[in-house]
Formats: sequence, structure tokens, C-alpha cells
Amino acid sequence: MRVNQSVMTLNRSGSNIPELSMTTNTNDNTDTDTDADTDTDTDTDELQDPEESVSVDLVGRTIPTWSVIDDIPSEEFQDDAELTIALAARGDYYPSSLEESSLEEIFSGVSYDDRHIDLAADVGLIPDDITIVDEPYYDIQCKKVKLIERLFRRNHWGVFEHAFGTFFIDNVSRVTMAQIRTHRHASFDVQSQRYVDFADTDASELFTTPRSVVVPDHFTREGDSDMTPTEMKRFREKFTESVQRSKQDYNELVESMPPEDARMCLPTAATVHMTMSLSLRSILHIMDMRSTADAQWEIRAVSNQMLEELHEWCPVTAALYKKHGPFACSP
Repeated sequence: MRVNQSVMTLNRSGSNIPELSMTTNTNDNTDTDTDADTDTDTDTDELQDPEESVSVDLVGRTIPTWSVIDDIPSEEFQDDAELTIALAARGDYYPSSLEESSLEEIFSGVSYDDRHIDLAADVGLIPDDITIVDEPYYDIQCKKVKLIERLFRRNHWGVFEHAFGTFFIDNVSRVTMAQIRTHRHASFDVQSQRYVDFADTDASELFTTPRSVVVPDHFTREGDSDMTPTEMKRFREKFTESVQRSKQDYNELVESMPPEDARMCLPTAATVHMTMSLSLRSILHIMDMRSTADAQWEIRAVSNQMLEELHEWCPVTAALYKKHGPFACSP
């Protein structure tokens, strides 16, 4: 979902923590029933995949207007980040000043072929029944595709820093928050546990359940999970009991302690929402690092949703990235 306004709506998509009766088995040993590990855990089929709770929305874009070029039809190229990228790339090799040239002159030396026409049609920049491009608007779009495609082929990523996006990320754990904030070329604002009192927040909304105890055959960098359905249920109940106990402790502590101190008893499974602004180059870099199979499942979900948001904002870049990435675009 793309939102043009700066006002953002929180988007909680449901409970992360399954409801659980507090009658638990205090015996941590493996179930002595030899048939238990072969039983089907019917509860697993009814649980929501924690990955589905992650929400990433592109809520804002910052793009130069190129007002110095007189013949850019602003009503047709308004909000076109990829035109900015193409013009910046063209400026690297253009002999004159962009300010003193028309759009037609700047793109006059750019040629394209059927591959670029097909890609422009595939991402919706031109009608898909065009075989000969004779309209100036469609001609610019095809030249833009050619320039961006050449940037990918030549690993020229600097020009992608001229377009900035702002994302609202909701319903992720502080584990993922800590990972994504290691990407230094980005700006963050994060929901504060110091200023927000979570005493009235239900535990089902406050914590993220590990996917490994919800989704059978969950894959991690260590390989496929080999937990049986019975083991998954047992560990899920143990996890839920643990975070619910921490929430009860927090509620008691925050009555007498300031939230900035009471929060110290909360686990890293606590959910958070954040706003993140970064350049398109940094977006590509994050997707390179976090979309791979060995990435942690939650940040991989964030990265994959960023790519989906990119399809509407920068469709050519998104299409080429899906063809060449991940790891093709690491700056």
C-alpha cells in the first residue's frame, strides 16, 4: 500500500501470540509416550504464520523536481524517481550542462532495442501492444529503461542515491529492529519503550512468536527444523508462558518504577513499529543482505515487502532487481 500523506495509520494485523491456558507440564523431558511425536498437532493448522503479521508500507518519497529542464512534462513525469536516476546517470557522460539542455537533447544519444521496449511494457510504462515507439513520452520511457538497465549491467549504483523512500514498518520484534538498524545509511524513528507505557497492552499484541514453533519444516541458516508437531506445541507453550510472565512482571514493576526501567524485563520478542528513510541504493543493499534464504525469517519478510512496495514506486528497478538480485546489487 502506498500512502502519499505524511500521516500514517498503525496497521496491526492480528495477534502474534496464540491464546494459551496456563496449565503447563513442568517436566522438561521428552514426552515418554512413544506415539506422541508422531501425533498431528492440529493447533498448528489454526495458528497464523508470524510472517503474515509483518507490515511494510512505503509512505513517502523525496525526489528532485528537475525544474531547470524546461521541457520535462511535469504532469506526466510527476513523482518519477527513475527519471531522476536516468538523468543523473546521463549527466555523468553528457558534455553540456543539464540546466542548459532540453530533455530531448539530453536523451538524444540514447538508443534502445526490443528488450527495453518489452520491459517498459511489462512494468506498465507503455502500452503492451506497441511495436514502434513514435510518441515522445513513450520514447523517453524506453530510454529511461535502457539507462537503468545499463546501470545494473555496469554495477553503477551511485546514481540510485538520488531517490529517497520512507517506509513504515509495523509489528516486528526488537530482534529485527536491532538487525535493520545496523544499516547505517538510513534514518530511523522507533516506538519508545521509555515513553510508552505498555501496561494496558495485551500480551497477544506485544510479542512475536518465533516462526520455528508455528510453521512445520521452518527453514533457518542451520537447515530445516526437525521438531515434531508435539515438540513444536510444547516449545510454543513454553515460549508463550515465558513472555506472558515477563508481561505480568512488567505490569507490576511499572506501577512503581518509571517505564524506562520497567522495560528492562521485557524480552526482545516485544513488537515495535518504526519509520525508516533511506536512498534507493540503500534499499537495494538491504534487500541484498536480508532477502537470502539464510536471513532471519522476520527481517526477510521486511525485505521482501520492501521489494513489493518498490514495484509501484520504481518499477524498472524492481523488475531488474528480481532478475539479477539478490547479491547482484551490493554497493
